[in-house]
Amino acid sequence: MTSFAHADYPTQHPGVIRAEQAYQTFREVAANLQNPKGPLAAIVTPVRLAWHALRTQVARHVRAWFLARQDARMWEMAVRDPRLMAEIRRARG
Repeated sequence: MTSFAHADYPTQHPGVIRAEQAYQTFREVAANLQNPKGPLAAIVTPVRLAWHALRTQVARHVRAWFLARQDARMWEMAVRDPRLMAEIRRARG
């Protein structure tokens, strides 16, 4: 009696299959990163907008502080100089 053993051997190496799948995944990720509406844009755009808002707010705060400091210095000088105080009073009306 003759019996045959039939074993299924893959026609392609499993490492090659994994490498091809990794390459395809890498290409898809690279394409998504270049897409302006891709997942990276969903993260970067709000961060960029928040950074711009923060910079604008800090600039306003620094400018307001600077102007308040200038006003305080001018008032200190006017308290000591009657001519400057008279000029300030005339400017106020």
